Amino acid sequence: MTEERLTSDESAAERNKAADEAANVHYLSPGDFEIFEQGGVIRLTLPNEISYIQVYAFRTYPLSHPDNYISLRDGEDEIGIVKDLKEFDAGTQAILYELLERRYFVPRVRKILSTKQRYGGMTWQVETDRGVRSVITKNLHEALSENGPGRYFITDTDGNRFEVIMDEIAPEDAAWIESVV
Repeated sequence: MTEERLTSDESAAERNKAADEAANVHYLSPGDFEIFEQGGVIRLTLPNEISYIQVYAFRTYPLSHPDNYISLRDGEDEIGIVKDLKEFDAGTQAILYELLERRYFVPRVRKILSTKQRYGGMTWQVETDRGVRSVITKNLHEALSENGPGRYFITDTDGNRFEVIMDEIAPEDAAWIESVV
């Protein structure tokens, strides 16, 4: 029994250690890194550590805290978290906001001009606040998702999102969306 208990205690300790390591968040403060653009690509260097060739920014709380807890990543790996963008100098803020704008660029649909189903997918012609766009989606039910009452996202095959606010589009377009969701 003592042997069983030791094994159980050891495995619990190992699980706790793994959880602690997984939860280990590296917060980035001003002066912890240098971020810059080179040849249209955003790069980040941690002094005396490593340089990352291409950096991406993700909002961990995009609706409630859009300027706080920004995850900086190199592909799938997290480099660290910026707690508050306002703590950084204007140049760093500008680059981080540019990264976020690239990531969260979401045109708003004003009118559905046409839709055409082919080969299990759908091609949409839509007028957005950024001009007319052709949007290609896979399965309609996977591509159209509700994001609160009267708000939907259309996600295309490349992962780009287009926002639809039902009160802001023509009644016939809203009725069509309601009929397919």
